[in-house]
Amino acid sequence: GTIAQWQMNGTTVVNAVFSANPGAAWKVGGIGDFNGDGLSDMLLRNDNGTIALWQMNNITIERNDFVTNPGANWKIGGVGDFDGDGKSDVLLRQDDGLLYLTSMNGSAITAGTAIGNPGAAWQVADIGDYNGDGKSDILLRNIDGTIAEWQMDGAKIANSSFALNPGADWQVV
Repeated sequence: GTIAQWQMNGTTVVNAVFSANPGAAWKVGGIGDFNGDGLSDMLLRNDNGTIALWQMNNITIERNDFVTNPGANWKIGGVGDFDGDGKSDVLLRQDDGLLYLTSMNGSAITAGTAIGNPGAAWQVADIGDYNGDGKSDILLRNIDGTIAEWQMDGAKIANSSFALNPGADWQVV
């Protein structure tokens, strides 16, 4: 479908633009600064597993690059700067739960590492720097509601902990 961008100033829409329509099989999988220019870029995933990157200059698509096709059983788990180089990386999740980190430089994959498999019942709930070390960490949620945090050091799990279980009816937002 059509992808729209809203440039915001607080709660005010400053500019609304329809960027492009890559087709119904394409979904936005994440937003991040993949080339280190200080501007957000769009990571897209096709239903067949193909991953593409739109490197953006504000509302203009500067580059549309094919990144990889790991297969339809791999989904984008999240986007974050796992290696602390100022450029976004991509966390992929296989249907069985395996997490695979691809370090990125623009649309080029510079490294790829399987980092662990918490199991199919665990989903990536969020990516963020939870310990303040300048590198992204992973927040996981089990279908039973249990929340776990993986503090990452690049592609290595430096520390893991189970935070809480508010119950299966609660979701991370």
